[in-house]
Amino acid sequence: MHMARRGSIARGRGAARVCRCVSVGLLLAGITILFGVVPALAQSADPAGERVVAVDMSGATAQALVVRTSTAPTSATITVNGKAADFQGVKPAGPTYETDNVLVVDSSSTSATRFPQIKAAALDFVAGMKPGEHLAIVSASGVAQRVVPLTTDRTTLTDAINRLAPSGGSPLFDAVIIGVQLLDDQGTAPLRSVTVLAASPDGGVKTAGTVARAEAIDKRVSVNVVTLLSDDFASAKAGPYQQLSNDTGGLFVSTGDPAQFATVAKAIADQQRGLYAVTFQTDQTGSGGNVVLDVGRGPITVGFVPNTITVGSSLANTVKSDTSGLAFFQGGQGIAIAMILGAGAAALGAFALGSLFVKQEDRLQSLLQPYAEVDPDAIKGNTLAKSALFQRAVKIMSNIAERQGVLDKAEKLLEQANLPLRAAEALMFYVGVVLASTVVGLLFQRSLLGGLVLGVIGALAPPAVLNFLAKRRRKRFMMQLPDTLTLLAGTLRAGYSFMQGVEATSREVEEPMGAELRRIITEAQLGRPLEEAMDASAERMGSADFQWAVIAVRIQREVGGNLAELLITVAETMTARQRLRGEVAALTAEGKISAIVLGILPVGLGAVLFVLNPEYMRVLFDDTLGQIMFAVACVSALLGFAWMKKIINIDI
Repeated sequence: MHMARRGSIARGRGAARVCRCVSVGLLLAGITILFGVVPALAQSADPAGERVVAVDMSGATAQALVVRTSTAPTSATITVNGKAADFQGVKPAGPTYETDNVLVVDSSSTSATRFPQIKAAALDFVAGMKPGEHLAIVSASGVAQRVVPLTTDRTTLTDAINRLAPSGGSPLFDAVIIGVQLLDDQGTAPLRSVTVLAASPDGGVKTAGTVARAEAIDKRVSVNVVTLLSDDFASAKAGPYQQLSNDTGGLFVSTGDPAQFATVAKAIADQQRGLYAVTFQTDQTGSGGNVVLDVGRGPITVGFVPNTITVGSSLANTVKSDTSGLAFFQGGQGIAIAMILGAGAAALGAFALGSLFVKQEDRLQSLLQPYAEVDPDAIKGNTLAKSALFQRAVKIMSNIAERQGVLDKAEKLLEQANLPLRAAEALMFYVGVVLASTVVGLLFQRSLLGGLVLGVIGALAPPAVLNFLAKRRRKRFMMQLPDTLTLLAGTLRAGYSFMQGVEATSREVEEPMGAELRRIITEAQLGRPLEEAMDASAERMGSADFQWAVIAVRIQREVGGNLAELLITVAETMTARQRLRGEVAALTAEGKISAIVLGILPVGLGAVLFVLNPEYMRVLFDDTLGQIMFAVACVSALLGFAWMKKIINIDI
C-alpha cells in the first residue's frame, strides 16, 4: 500500500513536471508570436510582391490573369475551381489591359512641413508614366478639386504639380470621390486606379470615407494609398486609408522616414504600372469561382465572375493569402490578439519557471501547512518562492490587504475555489495582471483610453474567474449534500461511530464533498472538535443547508436520539429544496435567456456594424461626443443587465 501511495505521489509530481514543460512551451510560443509575428505584421505591405488585379474570362479560346508586379514572372501554376489549367505564357498587359490613373496630392496646410516630400513623390510619379498612359491630378487643399483631367502630357501634369501650395484642410476622401467620378466619366481603360499621397488625416466630412469606399467599389476602381507618418499623423490615424485600400483591392504602404517617402511611392507606381498578362486555358469559364495563381512565391487566390473581366473589389473581397498561414493575425485586431496571446503565454511561462524552483512538500507538510505560522527567518534556500525579496513583497501585500479588509475575502474565495494559493500571493498576481494589461493597452493603442480599457478588463477578469470557480464548486457541493447525508446515515446504521462514518463517507464521495470531509477529519485528528470543524466547512462553502445539518448533529449529540433517522430527514428536506430550486430555475429560464440576449445584443450588433461599416462606427471612438455616448451606453447596459439579473435571481 505504501508503494502504491509513493507511486501515486511520483505520478503526480511527474504530471506537474509535464505541465510545467507545457507551460514553458507556451512561453516560447508567446515569445515567437510577440517578437516574430507582430513585428512582421506591423510592417507595411511589400510593394514588390505579386497582386492579381483582373481575371479575364471573356475569351473563348484563352483566358488571362492580369498581375501587377515589379518583375515579370517566368512561369506559373494556375488552378481554376480546383482543376489545373494549361499555362500559356506571360506577356506585357498593355495595351489590352492598360490602366487610367488619378493622382491625389495632399496639399493641405496640416501637411505643409512634409509637402516637399509629397511634391517630389508626385513629380516622380509623373516622370514614370508609360507611353499612352493617361493620368489626372486632384488636389486636397481646403476643397478637393480637379487640377488636370486625364491626359498623356507630362509637361502639363508637371506644371500643375509645381503650382500646388499647402493651404486649407485635407479633404482626402472627397478628393478620392472626385477621382473615381473622373475615371468613370473620362476613363476608357479596363483597369482604373486612384493613388493617394497623404501626410495628414482626412479633415473633411466624417461620412466621406464611407462614400469614397462605396463609389470606388461601384465603379470598380482600386485605391492605392502611400502615407508619410509623423508625430501628429500616427499609424492609427492612417487606419481609414488602409481600410479603403483593402476594401477596393488597392495597395497601402506607410513610412515614417521623409527621405524614403519618394522611394516607397515610386515602388508603388512601378508595381501599379508593371502589368503582365498570365495567359492560360481552362474549361471553367462558364461558372464563377476561384483562381489560384502560383508564380513561385506562394499561392494567391482570387474570385472571378464568368464570361467577363473581374476587377476591383470583386477580387479584393475574396483574396486569400496562403503563404504565411497567419491570416488570422492580419490587421490591427489580429495584432491585438497576438499581443494578448503573447502576454498570456509569457505570464504562464513565468509562472511555470517560478514553480520549478518551489520545493515539493510531502503529504504531512501539505496537511499541516494551513495551521502553520510562516516564519520568514526560518525560510532558507535560493528558490524564487523562498527568497527574501519574494517573502518581503508578499508580507507587504498581506499587510496592505489586511488593513483594507480584502485579505479575508480573498482567502475565503480562494478556499471556495480550491486554489492552492495564499491570499497575499493571489493579490500580488492580481496586481501584476492589472499592470500588465494596462501596459499592453498603452503600447498597442498608444493612448490613455486604450490602456484604461485593457486595465479595467484585467481588473475585472481574475475576480470573475475566481467567483465562477467558487460558485461552480459550491453548486456541486450542494448537489452532493443529500446523498452524502444519506450515505452517512447508512454507515451509522451499519454500526460505525459518527467519526468513522464521516471518514468512510469521505472515501466514497467525489470532490468537492470528499475533500471537505477529509479536511474535517484531519482537523478533528489534530485536536479540533468535530462540530467546530464541520461549522468551519459550512461557513467556508457558504452552505446554509450544511449548516443546518451541523446544527442537527450538534443538538443530537447533546440531547441524544437516533442520529441516522435525523440525517435521513435532513437529507429528504434538502432534496425537496433542490427540487424547488429546479422548478424555480425552470420558471425563470425564459427571463435568464432574455437577459443574456439583451446583454449580448448591443455588443454583437455593434461588432457587426463595425465590420460592415467601420467609418460609421469609428465616430464612437474618434469623436469626443461619440466617446461620451459610448461610455454612457456601456454603463447603462451594465446597469440594465445587473437589474435584470437581480430580478430573476430568487433565493430559496
